[in-house]
Amino acid sequence: MSKKAFTLIEMLVTITIISILAGFVVVKINDSNNLAKDTQRKADINLLANSVVSYSSDHYSGKPITDENGCTIGGGTDRCSTEIEDALKAYLPTLPSEPSSSAYYIYWSNGNDCTVTANLSSSNPDDAYVYSCTPDTASAGDAVNGACGSSANTSATGYASSVSDWPSSNFCNSGTLHTSPAWPVQGGSTTWTCVGEYLGNNVTCTAYRAQDAVCGTREKRYADAATSYGTDTICTIGTGSPASPAFPAKGASTTWTCAGVYTGTSTTCTAQHSLNGVCGTNAQAYASGVTAYSGTFCAAGTASPASPAFPASGASVSWTCLGALSGTNASCTASRAGAPVAGTCGTSAQTCDSIALASAPTANLCATGTASALSGTGPWTWTCAGLYGGATSGTCTAYKANLCNSQHASQQCTCKGGTVVSVGSCSVCKLG
Repeated sequence: MSKKAFTLIEMLVTITIISILAGFVVVKINDSNNLAKDTQRKADINLLANSVVSYSSDHYSGKPITDENGCTIGGGTDRCSTEIEDALKAYLPTLPSEPSSSAYYIYWSNGNDCTVTANLSSSNPDDAYVYSCTPDTASAGDAVNGACGSSANTSATGYASSVSDWPSSNFCNSGTLHTSPAWPVQGGSTTWTCVGEYLGNNVTCTAYRAQDAVCGTREKRYADAATSYGTDTICTIGTGSPASPAFPAKGASTTWTCAGVYTGTSTTCTAQHSLNGVCGTNAQAYASGVTAYSGTFCAAGTASPASPAFPASGASVSWTCLGALSGTNASCTASRAGAPVAGTCGTSAQTCDSIALASAPTANLCATGTASALSGTGPWTWTCAGLYGGATSGTCTAYKANLCNSQHASQQCTCKGGTVVSVGSCSVCKLG
């Protein structure tokens, strides 16, 4: 079985077709590159034209002067002088360069008329983009004013605080953007310039970014003793409304609003003032004849129970004045005197026949009434004051045991009018 091969003619035809297709690809790539370069050249000439106009405005319509052939900007054998390039750079962020490394923009002026020229990518040497400042001379293009793109906004329509980057990069609807602007911080703004084309007007654009409000250090609970906000702030972020909120009364609160920055959300803030409970005038000792309260249960705070009963004769009643907003409570008491009761000695008081105490008595000093302080070191004496105005008792006495034997105590002997005498190692009582 024989194998069929391409003929010479078929191979030549195939190579020709591939060459034609490759040529189309190269042409398309070159066209795309040339279009991008020409777009850059036109934008650069517009920037240089604006620089010349700005210089002319600052120098009484004069312009930097060149020789009759002009000079190239940024390089070349006919490069413009340092004075000319510095004059142009004074109104530009940077001096633009021709995108082709072997070409330069050309500037010419006699001090009044001027041109700034860029040769485009066309093979036609007359195909150039030219700015002319000579009156009534055709320009390379019509003036186009700069216009802000959709990335710009107002303080009333700014970006939300949660947005973290440009939603789009449409900074200029027309004109040339110098430098891509930084994304604004929360509560801040960023500006950029859209440079008009071919002496069109420039425009400054701004983007705002919101910041949500945050309450200041005044949003807290102040102690009962506080009288002002001190150095505490209304809002950490945002603007307070009202600008100077009143300091809250004790047991109360004050509110205000912190408005967000630009379109940021607002927040409501609250300051509280604690109230300590304080007993009122009803907390006192009443005479037995008084039968009702005549004052207030609490000077500050709320009484609990709200209406305490009036104390019975010889009794007392208690209630609590409750503080507010974490304030302290106060315990209050009202007492009422009973019928007069005379003071009487208790069972600790003794007679001469009942001496048995080894130390001063501490209990049962009075049967009724309140005991005074004890006097003496044995015997001991005291009195019992009556209750509710009752009479005070006579002197109450307790004797100290000092026995030599079970029949004779020196104090008992003295108590009965006897005389203590010594008999051997003992003491005895001699009566009569």
